[in-house]
Amino acid sequence: TDDHYLDFLLHVHPELELAVANSSEVEKHLHNVRSRREHVHVWDSQTFKTFLVKTLELLNIQADCVFEVTGEENQFESFSVWQKQTTQQLLPQSYYKVLARVLEVSKPNPGHPALWGFAIDSPVSGMIVNPSYLTVTGWALGRTAPVVTIEITDESLDLSTHLPFKITVCNGVRPDIANEFPAVAEADHSGFVVGINLPRSSQETTQLGVTAVLANQQRIKLIDLKLQRFLLPLSPPAKPKIAFIHIPKTAGTSLRHLVEQEYPLMECLYWYEEVLYLLDKFDKKYLKTLLKGSLFLAKALYGHFPFSIHETLDISCQYVTFLRHPLDLVVSLYNHAANDPSSPFYADIRAGMSLLEMLSNEQWGYNNNSMTRIIINRVREADGTIPECEDLSISAEVLELIDQHFLFIGLTERLSEGVAVLGKLLDWKQPYEIPSLNVTANKRVQELDAKTRVAIEEHNRLDIMLYEHFRQMEKGYFVNERLL
Repeated sequence: TDDHYLDFLLHVHPELELAVANSSEVEKHLHNVRSRREHVHVWDSQTFKTFLVKTLELLNIQADCVFEVTGEENQFESFSVWQKQTTQQLLPQSYYKVLARVLEVSKPNPGHPALWGFAIDSPVSGMIVNPSYLTVTGWALGRTAPVVTIEITDESLDLSTHLPFKITVCNGVRPDIANEFPAVAEADHSGFVVGINLPRSSQETTQLGVTAVLANQQRIKLIDLKLQRFLLPLSPPAKPKIAFIHIPKTAGTSLRHLVEQEYPLMECLYWYEEVLYLLDKFDKKYLKTLLKGSLFLAKALYGHFPFSIHETLDISCQYVTFLRHPLDLVVSLYNHAANDPSSPFYADIRAGMSLLEMLSNEQWGYNNNSMTRIIINRVREADGTIPECEDLSISAEVLELIDQHFLFIGLTERLSEGVAVLGKLLDWKQPYEIPSLNVTANKRVQELDAKTRVAIEEHNRLDIMLYEHFRQMEKGYFVNERLL
């Protein structure tokens, strides 16, 4: 507004104070200021330096002020020169990362009469979390009306009202709650998982509110979360990184919940669709520069990336993945697309496109040996097209690659058993509790007809051979003794 610019103008040119009474003259000066795109808020040297230091800390940038002249000294402006420390200058003992600790998890409305009950499974008090990203999991079951959404609100700011910056549908599968409340219809889908990108803030503490919204629009505060930021010295891992290839719909979201506990914060990099874009668009040097700080500290990588990411990033790593029976996998992928409005096939499926018709769609990346193509990095060509992958000789190529680079391969159908073995290999803390997450609730296809079953088998012969190879192993999983 003009008032903001007027404050700025009078601060820089106090001699114009007498001209304020002359509106035409003031308008001329305001026009000049606006045309120069001057910032309307005024810093002094000390407040700007405080802002700069906090920003560097928040971004985990190590820098030293090597020269400084304040506005008070030169009667003009603040000027400083900062030298950024290089990776070589940062010894492992002096490499710091901004983290956050959960100071408090409180329930302002325990035993609320409009709810049968609720609980927050994670985070818990004392947990160390990422200051820019937080996962909140739990359940809430309405008594007077169903719980339809969960809202997360940042209540740290001094505002009279707080708008939610994350809203999620309360529809997660919770068989444990269904057992506890067998007479309540909504109990089996009363869970929620919310991944929150926290707003960047210079404040040391952040206050979050988690609120349940019922179908009758009643709002009930479930918990208050208080986070505190701090600096933690970190050192680079000495062992090869573990690359978890999350093949879609193979219980990877459930496994990720466990991985997040074993590799907190920057110990694991989580990459999904974005990483495929980066790998296609940028060269190795650019990508390594982009990720060098995070890559330096990470012990593990996790996401929907294909094999060969170690070559792209020029790092040493061992791969881990889980396989699922191709028939179940394709059906699950189809059901997921049918319930995901962001899927490019959502409208077509809702309009009546069957799974059999989807199998002939060349743009659907999961109708043709998707597990094999991910493992041998034939997900898509540079022009975005999906390459053919039907030559049976590829099967031997896949097994040879697995023998050279994969530490462990498990089966989704034996997930608990596989995770127990994997946990021992990687020295994870016990017990290995695996939640049931990202389960499609409304399944469009429940059972396969004979024609669709045959079509899936014809399109996925390599995946069937791959799956059966490991299913027929005596232990039901693969541990690469050569890489131990």
